[in-house]
This record gives sequence, C-alpha cells and structure tokens, in this order.
Amino acid sequence: MKFKMTRPKAIIAFVLSIAMVAFAAYVLVFGVAGYGQAKSIKLGLDLKGGVSITYQVSKDNGKYSETDFEDTINKLEKRVQVFSTEAQVQKEGDDKIAVSIPGQYDADKVLEELGKPGSLYFCTKEESTPSKKDIKAKKYIQLKNNSQGDGYYKVWVTGDEVKNAKGQASQDENTKATQYVVSLKFDDKGTKAFGDMTSQNVGNQTYIIYDNQILSAPNVKEAITGGEAQIDGQKDLEEAEQLASNIRIGSLTLSLDEISHKVESAQLGNDALQKSLLAGLIGMIIILIFMLIVYRIPGIAAGLALIAYVEMILLALNGFDLTLTLPGIAGIILNIGMA
Repeated sequence: MKFKMTRPKAIIAFVLSIAMVAFAAYVLVFGVAGYGQAKSIKLGLDLKGGVSITYQVSKDNGKYSETDFEDTINKLEKRVQVFSTEAQVQKEGDDKIAVSIPGQYDADKVLEELGKPGSLYFCTKEESTPSKKDIKAKKYIQLKNNSQGDGYYKVWVTGDEVKNAKGQASQDENTKATQYVVSLKFDDKGTKAFGDMTSQNVGNQTYIIYDNQILSAPNVKEAITGGEAQIDGQKDLEEAEQLASNIRIGSLTLSLDEISHKVESAQLGNDALQKSLLAGLIGMIIILIFMLIVYRIPGIAAGLALIAYVEMILLALNGFDLTLTLPGIAGIILNIGMA
C-alpha cells in the first residue's frame, strides 16, 4: 500500500516546516529563557584568541606514576576555570600538558599563577638541621635564596588541611585602611595542629610559606584553637581570590616546567570567524538558488531541510556546551555541500 499525501496535507506539512525553521531561527537569535543563542556558543582559541601554554613534567620529580600525572592535569583544569570557563587542559604525549585559555591575553599573569606548585605551609623556624628522612616526609622544608630568610622550617600545618579558603576585603582595626586577605578554615586535623603550633609558640614568630615564599610572619599573641586564620598582604581582591582558589584546589602533585607559550590575537580570530561565516553563508545561498532553479518546488523543500540542518547543528553546539573551532566551521561548511 502506497502512502499518498493529499494537497491539503502537503500544505500543512510545508507550513509546519516553515514554522519549525522560523522558531529555531528565533531561538538562535534571541534565545529562550536565556538559552540557545548562537552568540553564546563557545569559541576555540583560534577564533576568540587567548593564551596557549605547553608544560612538561619537571625532571626534579624523579619517577612518577600515571595517577600522579592525571591528578596534576585535574588540578590544572580546576585552576584554569579562574581565568575562563572555556579553558581546556589536554594531555600531550607521556609528559606534556597543553593549556588553552580563550579570551585571556596577559600571558605573564597566567604563567605566574597557573604553573605554581601551590604548596602552603604554616611553620616555625628550626635552628638545627633536620634529618633527610624528615625533609623528604615534608615534616620540614628548606628555603634557599630567599630574601626573607633562608634555612629550615618545621611544618605544622599544610594546605591539604585547609577546609576552605576565601579571598575578601577587610578593614584594619588600627589604621581603618582596606586590606585584602585570604581567610582560612582548617579541618579537624589542621585545627588541632594549628592550635598546637600557636600554643607552643606564644610570643614567637611563625611563618606562612607559599611556594617557597614567605607570605607573612606574624607573632603569636595567644593560642588560636578555633581553626581559623588569615593571610594578609595581598595587593588587591583579585590576587586574594586567586590565592584562595589555589589553596582550595591544593598543590600540584608534580612540578611543571613551561616549555612554550603564545598569545593568539583576538583580531585574527575575529577576522577568521567573520570570513568563515561569510564563506558558509555564500555557499549556502548558492546551493539554495541552484536547488530552486533545478528542482523548483522540491528544491524549496530541500532548502528548508538544509536550513533546518544548519540550525540543528548550531543548537546542538549550544545545548551540549561544545567548543566551535575554525576546523569545526570548515566541517560544517563541507557538510552543507554534502547534504
């Protein structure tokens, strides 16, 4: 039995097709409830511009496991979210990591923050030389070529025992000036260790050390057993929030060496995007005109199907939060021709 579409049914199907294409176009242009707009599609580094960095696992790490490498990649992925939610971290080979951050053009700032080990310690100065075993176990650390004080420091609390860290602005009680600090809250183990450190060192100086740099060296006035502390001395709120973020994420399992970086121009990416879109639009118009001239009414139906196909691709890119790159645009244009 053959299915035969009557003229009224054909007209209804044609009108519904136009309505669906029009609705999809409306969603792409204006969105629905804040979703679906074509301008919200994530653009890759080659289209939006930004910073691209390649790291290599430092030889100082010695022998390391695949788990250590994957853990380092995962922590880098969390760190780059501070710069851009569109950032990507990818494994390259056995010991390299590629980082792409669209929309970020200050390479020095990214390099300064991203590749830091992120090791935080609360210490007291140690006059005697500890054993190599204790140093390897991170019970003590050694600072070298540090203008604020070389030598050995006893580790009481580490960044791994920080439950929460938050960058914020506060007012100095004496000068009333605004200062930017990182407020810390320790877990149970950290609370006890921090209480022990302050209880045993009332009247003495303690040290907050981050990535082998002394951030602060406060004198202990009294025992602090409430499980909270502050790191002051940040130049602005952004720096305080960046430090707090790195502390929350934790130190990188492996230390990294930067082997290359480059900044992609936003203008070049914008030019490539505009030219690619123009090429795709011209190609689609030519195909639609060709089908209309050669196939007449069936050509119109095929044209609507082609437009709907492109709209579905754009909605899928948006809906599944995919990143559009220059090769991706070339693939879409090729698919238009093949469809």
